[in-house]
Amino acid sequence: NSPGKLDSTKKLYAAGHRNGQLSTSLLVAGTGGAYLYKDVAAKWNQLVAAAKTEGINLTHNWAYRSLAEQIRIAKQEGLYKQEAPRDSTNSTGKAADPGTSNHGWGFALDINVGKSYTSKNYLWLKQNASKYGFANTVDGEPHHWEYIGPISDPPRASTPPTPNSTPTTPPTPKPDGSYRDWE
Repeated sequence: NSPGKLDSTKKLYAAGHRNGQLSTSLLVAGTGGAYLYKDVAAKWNQLVAAAKTEGINLTHNWAYRSLAEQIRIAKQEGLYKQEAPRDSTNSTGKAADPGTSNHGWGFALDINVGKSYTSKNYLWLKQNASKYGFANTVDGEPHHWEYIGPISDPPRASTPPTPNSTPTTPPTPKPDGSYRDWE
């Protein structure tokens, strides 16, 4: 985790927002219809425009993921560092613990770069994405890019969370390293 991304997550938590449960007022459709946190959408649009001037066409498969989508993907694909479900084509899980994915903050995109660290799109991103606050943050996933730059102060959540559901810091893993209260 970068300091910028951690600060951004803390800002959203402190304002009463929760991963995968963002108000639609915080999400903006960026280029290609990628729903992202409003500040991130602006940076994504700039990144796509810059790539286009160099003949690179950046598109995405996925951006914001609701908590329900995170749970569905975890059940379907399994969690990182665990064996994948029998019916999956992966040997290990491909999902973050639900409620912890940076897709759930609208900070992450799965960008169409192919499955290679040598594709034209990936190489362009590797050289240029940091200028717009993006980084490839998951080993083995050349398509997963996250915004790690600063965000503006978010508005308070419209529905005040109950005291037991409003941590002011991101969740802490259980002793086994998981966040599995969704199972």
